[in-house]
Amino acid sequence: MRSRSAALLGLALLNLVSQAKAVASASDFDVERLRQDTKYLASDQLGGRMPGTPQAADAVEYIRAQMKRAGLEPGYHGRWIQDVPLVTLTPATSPVLEVTSDHGSLRLNQGSDVVVWTKTPKSLVSLHDSEMVFVGYGIVAPDAGWDDYKGADVRGKTVVMLVNDPDWQSSDSTGPFGGKRLSYYGRYTYKFEEAARHGANAALIIHRTDAAGYPFKVLVNTNAGPKVQIDDPSDPKDHASVEGWISQSSAKDVFDLAGLDLEAQMSNAGTREFHPVPMQLHASVTLKNTISKFKSENVVGILPGQSDPSEAFFFSAHWDHLGTCEPASLGHRICNGAVDNASGVAGVLSLARSFASSPKLRRSVLFIAFTGEEQGLLGSAYYVKHPALPLSDTVGGINIDVMNVFGPTNDVMILHPGLTTLEAPFIATATKQGRKLSPDAFPEQGLYYRSDQLSFARAGVPTLFASSGFQRRTTSNTGMTLAYYFQHVYHTPADTFDPNWDWTGAIEDLEVYRAVGRAFASGGERPTWLPGSEFGFPNSTRKPVTDVHKDLLPNL
Repeated sequence: MRSRSAALLGLALLNLVSQAKAVASASDFDVERLRQDTKYLASDQLGGRMPGTPQAADAVEYIRAQMKRAGLEPGYHGRWIQDVPLVTLTPATSPVLEVTSDHGSLRLNQGSDVVVWTKTPKSLVSLHDSEMVFVGYGIVAPDAGWDDYKGADVRGKTVVMLVNDPDWQSSDSTGPFGGKRLSYYGRYTYKFEEAARHGANAALIIHRTDAAGYPFKVLVNTNAGPKVQIDDPSDPKDHASVEGWISQSSAKDVFDLAGLDLEAQMSNAGTREFHPVPMQLHASVTLKNTISKFKSENVVGILPGQSDPSEAFFFSAHWDHLGTCEPASLGHRICNGAVDNASGVAGVLSLARSFASSPKLRRSVLFIAFTGEEQGLLGSAYYVKHPALPLSDTVGGINIDVMNVFGPTNDVMILHPGLTTLEAPFIATATKQGRKLSPDAFPEQGLYYRSDQLSFARAGVPTLFASSGFQRRTTSNTGMTLAYYFQHVYHTPADTFDPNWDWTGAIEDLEVYRAVGRAFASGGERPTWLPGSEFGFPNSTRKPVTDVHKDLLPNL
């Protein structure tokens, strides 16, 4: 029998569902404006929108001007711009990681064998004869009864660990870490932070394409160039002096040098009984960087609420991209980031125009374009520490990272479903469109942990991350699919604007996002974390996602 609190929650959600259905109407989103915004932000003129460049400043000014033209007001304490202090570490040389033993040595080259970097803002960072220790998946999770370190002293050493978490090859959702779906413990950022907490001097993650969800070249494009981070000395150190990834083939060579069977060690690491393995190897590398400090910008616009302007719902997208990266078949090095994420910024601007042209709602609505997402969610991480409105009054939001420009679909996906009550009106509106909810197609990739919604979730603000599904309608005439995009185009110079894109699916998604935003910006209820969600209830057991939706949305 459902508890009284669960019943009240269900009634509140059904009321929001009714509101969402009521506001779903014929689209007033302008496809041509979506095209124009995306085309400009993804143009060669902006050089890949790397924070700190003159071209990035042009992108920021364009977004600010479009927000103002849409009818928004300056959203950050009377200003359009929130300055984000950053520091760039630009490699002066291509490093080589040397691994030695009593029996020989290996030289692992940057870009082909490893990709290593430092977040320590010094011109010279050296790792010299650092003992190497294999720490399994590098996870310490008391709630799951799991500890890969088991008291091992790794201070000043180099820890080597596996990507993802121990359940990643599961065919279902069972297991201490939720089965196939990536847990936060499997996210690489967590692993680096945990290594730093244990005092490691260096941390290396072994890459596997099937476990990571992307090929090694994506890591090279993302990490081999300049590294940008928040310039805030008061922040606690959450990184080792040297961080990086090692390719699977090179990892095998390293384990062979240590006299260890990589496959056997990977199997052992999947058990609670695993203990750290001293590898009898030493790692050395020298990283030389030029250091430059600068400010980048979050762009913030607001539509003040009519009766409760101090409370707000937000829409966000990141405007930054990678600048230049490794050449693709197109013969140029600019990573234009058209789909990722010029399209998402265009979506937020279109939502701003739609809300601004409608009557004011009870709560305020914020529209935010973040910097530094590609460098580690920097703009959103800084924002949640210095918000436009207190986070306690930021009731919830939707982050958009990649829009569907590949044709309409018969379904939608919630990335990492079962987290918040934002999902109820999202599903209801999509259902009214004739679309159904499909499971997260990439549960093993943990997409919820890879964009700016994570910064808000970690700070306690319910945030939705969703997209079109993969079931394309036969009427679509676009050649590329979302799956193909992530496999072959994502984070490469091939991500360029295409005037032939089909924006029908993007328009339908924007209609759903708008309905959810209106439901919570106009209603009395606040979004909440669902029982069992890892951010709202970290120590409880998650309900199966299908049961959550069945319980809260019995009429769908």
